[in-house]
Amino acid sequence: MIKELYHYWTTPCSPAARKLGYLKELIAIEARARRIAPYWKSHQEKSRKVILQALDQCPRCDQAVILGGGLLFDIPLETLTKRFSEVVIVDIVLSKHLRTVKKRYPNVICLEHDITGTAEALADIETGKPLPKPSNRLPEILAKADFVASVNLLSQLPLIPCEWLIKKGIDGQLIDDWCSQIINAHLEQLNQLTGNVCLITDTEHHYLDRSGKCHKQIDMMNGLQLPAPDQQWQWSIAPCSEAGRNCEIVAAVSAWEKWHQID
Repeated sequence: MIKELYHYWTTPCSPAARKLGYLKELIAIEARARRIAPYWKSHQEKSRKVILQALDQCPRCDQAVILGGGLLFDIPLETLTKRFSEVVIVDIVLSKHLRTVKKRYPNVICLEHDITGTAEALADIETGKPLPKPSNRLPEILAKADFVASVNLLSQLPLIPCEWLIKKGIDGQLIDDWCSQIINAHLEQLNQLTGNVCLITDTEHHYLDRSGKCHKQIDMMNGLQLPAPDQQWQWSIAPCSEAGRNCEIVAAVSAWEKWHQID
C-alpha cells in the first residue's frame, strides 16, 4: 500500500487523467499483475508472441508504435528496439516502470496521449451537457508508422470514462451508446493507418464458479461484431483470490496479426 501511494503522488500525469482515475487504475493494475503473476504469465507471453509474428510481416522498420504500452509486461520491447529505428509507446499515463525502462533504450519515445480525446472534457462535464465526441484520429507523428500494435487496449478505453459518467449521474443508455462510439472510434483510428496493424483485445468476460460453470458473461465489445481473429486464448484476469471466494473472471482474448487485411 505504501508503495502504491508513493507512486500515486510521484508519477507525473495530466490533471484530467489524475481526476478521472487513470493513474489510480494503472497503479492498481501493476500491483495486481505482480500479485497474481502466474495467472497472467501465459496471456502476456501469447501477446508478445502475436506481436513478434506480426513483425515478421512488416517490410519496413523505421517507426513502430505501441498503443496502450502501459507497464510493458505484454510488449517485446527488446526486439522492437533492435528492429526499428524508433519505437513510440503511447498511453494516457506513463508509468514509473515505463519511464525507468525507457532510459535503457535511446530509440524509445514515450508519448503521453489520451487516445479517446475525451479526458479533458469529461473531467469538467456536468449533468445535462452533451458527451464529448471520441476522437477517430491519432497524433500526426504516428500517421506514417510502419508498424502499430494496439495491445489489450480496445476493451479498456470506455471503462474509466464510463465509470466517471455513472458517478456524474449521466443516463445509462447515453453512456452505453457512447461506449460503442469509443470502441468504433479506435477501430477507425487503426483503419486510417498506412502501416501494418496488429490488434489484441479481450472481447468477453466470463464469471465462473469453482466448478468452472459460467454464471455471467459480459460482452466487452458492447455488441460490436469483430471478424474472425488469427488467434484466441483464455486469460484468468482475476482468480478466486482476487474476484471473490467463489468467483473467477476469465477473459476471452482475440488477436489479429494484420488488421488491415480484414474487410
